[in-house]
Amino acid sequence: MTLETLKDIFRQVSLAHNEISDFNFGEQYSHNDESYPLAFLEIPYSITYDLEATSNSKAVQFAFIVAMMPEDSGDLVAQHSSISQAERIGESIFQKIREEIPVLKFESISGVSLNRISNDLAPGFRFDVTVKFNRTCLDENKFNKSFSITDFE
Repeated sequence: MTLETLKDIFRQVSLAHNEISDFNFGEQYSHNDESYPLAFLEIPYSITYDLEATSNSKAVQFAFIVAMMPEDSGDLVAQHSSISQAERIGESIFQKIREEIPVLKFESISGVSLNRISNDLAPGFRFDVTVKFNRTCLDENKFNKSFSITDFE
């Protein structure tokens, strides 16, 4: 699996959720006229490669944010309700991915509530995620085609 595939899985499942209106990704969330509720895949990725001869996996760490826009961003009760809703939506997205994409293994998920994600004062929930999946470079056919010569001296 590639990082592009990982992003596409999160985009597809997030947008299939009845309560998500938009999906975006990037280095840092900033409001760019997206609709709320919003799912956001934050990069950069951090990758740990398993180099054991019998393993072909890698662990990828990244952040996933669900942002809401309460009717009154200054109202603490509305903010808390939005944070709770964002956590619930994120959790359901992870569950759907676990059910539908068995080659993507969740190693860990931790989270923190966010009172204001960006300049538009949207509260939400940030999940720090570690997933594990197979490394594509160890597919012998793909690997050998990546090099113009096969015998190095």
